Amino acid sequence: MRPDPLIEAVLKSGVTLPSPSPSIGRLQAAAASDRSGPRDLAAIASTDPVLVGLLTRIANTPVFPHHGPLRSLVDVIAMLGGTKTIAIAVGAALQGRAAGVDPKLADAIWARSVEVAGWALRIAHRLRLSRLADLAFMAGLVHDAGLCVMLRRYPAEAAGFRRAIAVDFDQGASALDLATGGDHAAIGCLVARNWKLPAPVAEAVRVHHAPALASSPPPEFADAAVIAACLAGARRIVAGSTPDWQSWGETAAALAGIDDALLDGLVAPG
Repeated sequence: MRPDPLIEAVLKSGVTLPSPSPSIGRLQAAAASDRSGPRDLAAIASTDPVLVGLLTRIANTPVFPHHGPLRSLVDVIAMLGGTKTIAIAVGAALQGRAAGVDPKLADAIWARSVEVAGWALRIAHRLRLSRLADLAFMAGLVHDAGLCVMLRRYPAEAAGFRRAIAVDFDQGASALDLATGGDHAAIGCLVARNWKLPAPVAEAVRVHHAPALASSPPPEFADAAVIAACLAGARRIVAGSTPDWQSWGETAAALAGIDDALLDGLVAPG
């Protein structure tokens, strides 16, 4: 979590970052206003039918237990809250900016991100880190945004990436970095900054495959380090005890008490 010259190198690498969506800015402004509520956010979101469908589908998954299905967009946003609503909107907008990437690969990256986000949220709540839970959800949705940026820049690597993620998603992401000389985590951090997401989200994205950078963080990066540990634990639940988790396990336990016992308890029946 120290000064990172790699990000400057990424800027010089030739990748093109997706431009921020105007609707995201409007949602961020509304969520930050004391005068705005779910109806105001719903009025902005309702202009995008794809986003409306996505918000409704995600809100009605088991990640968000509630009594009966939520059908009204206002009810959906009232339940999700502003941060998670913006997180889903950002994810949808980024997915929509994946032109030039095989749609099946873009969908696979998004589906994985949604799954990781849901578990990161649950982990944060289990740890009673309510103030970080929504940020962990947001970080989960955007943590692999750099992959689509890289696949747009290096389309010839798509076939190898597809084969690799069928075996181990995180190893496939690392293999893409190796093949291109890039760093999808650094690119994702830049995307998060460019879209004005909260600083702990951007920094957590930066270190989500780099536990050494997250260990012993200075105070200003402490929240980002814990969020990154939640992401690592979520990936452990999704993919099992992969090399990615083996590299993170000790750091995640030290930062936030995230270990195999806690994670197994989350997924245990009942």
